[in-house]
Amino acid sequence: MEEINRIENSIALHQGTIMNLEKIKKAVEESETDNIRFKIETQHWYGYSEPFLGKQKHKLYMSKYSANVFLEMAIKMERERIDKLIDMEIEKRQDLKGADNI
Repeated sequence: MEEINRIENSIALHQGTIMNLEKIKKAVEESETDNIRFKIETQHWYGYSEPFLGKQKHKLYMSKYSANVFLEMAIKMERERIDKLIDMEIEKRQDLKGADNI
């Protein structure tokens, strides 16, 4: 039963990711220009005697078309993963039914 809950949680996580990607895709499509910029910030620990949490900032520039292709591929991959998880859950439930019948 724990396995099924883990699968359900994974499906929910991937669905949330799809929703976020679709929001970004909509914003890209509504852009008035063809130039799209993605900003990515990462945090890393630096220093030895007095460590501090520093930020690194990266900017990715691409055309609207490239951004849409990138986002569509990410959404497609997330949907494929959800489909695999659903298949796993169906298989687990069938195994549980088979075990109950024995």
